[in-house]
Amino acid sequence: MRNRQNCPDARGVHSAGGRACRWVQGTDRRPGRPQLHRRLLAWIVGLGLSGLLIAATAATANADQAPTAAGPRSLAVSVPPDPVSFDSHDEATLRLRVSDPGGADVPVTFQQRGLVLGDNGIVNTTIDVDPRWADHVKLPQGEFVIPAQGYKEFDIGITKPPNLAPDVYLVGFVVTPRPAASGSVQAINQIGSFFTVDIPGPRDWRLKATVDLPSFKLGGSVAGFVTVHNIGRSSLRFWGDVTERFFPFGQPKQQRIEKLFLPAGHSRGVHVSASPQWGIGIVTVPVRISYPSGTNGATSVEVLVEKKVFVVHPLWAVAAALLFLLFVWRMIRRYRRRRPVKEPKPAKAPKSAKTPKPKKAPKVDHPDRPRGPQPAEAPEAPTIGTKTPEPAAPQPASPPPVIGADGSPNLLPTKKR
Repeated sequence: MRNRQNCPDARGVHSAGGRACRWVQGTDRRPGRPQLHRRLLAWIVGLGLSGLLIAATAATANADQAPTAAGPRSLAVSVPPDPVSFDSHDEATLRLRVSDPGGADVPVTFQQRGLVLGDNGIVNTTIDVDPRWADHVKLPQGEFVIPAQGYKEFDIGITKPPNLAPDVYLVGFVVTPRPAASGSVQAINQIGSFFTVDIPGPRDWRLKATVDLPSFKLGGSVAGFVTVHNIGRSSLRFWGDVTERFFPFGQPKQQRIEKLFLPAGHSRGVHVSASPQWGIGIVTVPVRISYPSGTNGATSVEVLVEKKVFVVHPLWAVAAALLFLLFVWRMIRRYRRRRPVKEPKPAKAPKSAKTPKPKKAPKVDHPDRPRGPQPAEAPEAPTIGTKTPEPAAPQPASPPPVIGADGSPNLLPTKKR
């Protein structure tokens, strides 16, 4: 049953004022109009589907791609990982290995090259020879054949250069395969490599570490880098660990940082990533970096840095937005139910033609009347010793005239005094 107030017609429009009337809360809906909660529910479902689609697209875009398998290399060069140390005669011998994984023998030659060091362990070779090691490194001379599916080892003689500051130095070289005789153009792939030489003595070892992670991450996980800067004047090797702690729930994890070489004045980044257990939480990433100290590196120094990240999965963000919209909708409904119903205003009568007001006659000044404001007349003050005259007594009224029979006034004779 529809309950309407001041709505005479079926469309719910007030006939006199032309305004839409209000329907009483708790009664039937207005005809021809869908319910508010149905439209809001459809809008919320559409918003949720859009959020899921955006989250799936972001997860697909941020997914790590599988590395492509590279073809077999023609040659492989291996050098010892530890620095070369000199004996009492300032001489040292380094043994390297050249492998041939292919199916044919490869003749190779050795040439010394200079190196250009960069950040994040990048090393580029040059066509020139490092003048500090030009006459102090003896590479194998001539052409050598590496057997197919085999390897061959070579010895490199090194002498200590004089007047060289104590530090760790990198010495570069290349292994060049000789192409087979053919009329076509051959591509020569030089295999570059280097080995480290340690000159003992006092060093200037100093490090600084930073954690490059955002404070807030909208996603299932957070990833970044721990950047280590060598602010000293000597190259060094550092190591450490990265711990991941989760709040309010989740088991801590630890990532080990192996020994890495860092030249003076350069930096190196270590990749770190963390993901909360339920897709939401505060991730604390403490980092500990260690490096040697002292003259011979017998002791170590630790650098501690920490970063906190608030991680929220997109599904949690969509759920929070839906709950907020539902709360706002409920508050709007509650406000509309408590709002009093306003009565429609009565229609105003049409305005008739206005009757012109009569014009006032212009004022004409009398020629004898003085112009301008006149002073008010002061009342006469009574004179001292005089008696104020009393008002005269009222005289009796004269009798009415007598009318005769013929209708003429009968005048009475007046008495003579």
